[in-house]
Amino acid sequence: MKINKTFVIVVVLIISGFLIWKQTSSFDLKTDTQNNVVQTDELTTIKLSSLQNGDYTPKTVKVKLGTKVRIEADPNTLTGSMGRLIIDGYELTKDITPESNVLEFIADKPGQFRMHCANNMGNGTLIVK
Repeated sequence: MKINKTFVIVVVLIISGFLIWKQTSSFDLKTDTQNNVVQTDELTTIKLSSLQNGDYTPKTVKVKLGTKVRIEADPNTLTGSMGRLIIDGYELTKDITPESNVLEFIADKPGQFRMHCANNMGNGTLIVK
């Protein structure tokens, strides 16, 4: 009887440890419709717009290294200097217009990258890992 209890406790601890390790070590791919981000293994689609305070929404986006990123910018809120999206570190610039509001690239550099407008006001962060 004592061996059975010990065996059950050991098995429960091993399974619990594995589940905790797996949860903390995996990259969290998800659909976050509240923040307008949809992620799969190959593609992250971001619906980018501007808040009244000049920040981008979503403010921070995490993407998986090596995946394609598609930013669909809202030309109705990204106007004036906010209509130019710049992603530092990737040397990407996109002028947002109603006719041309999509920026696509491969997230091939790990790290944190600032997203901003032409006047360095619109702020957001792209995290690639």
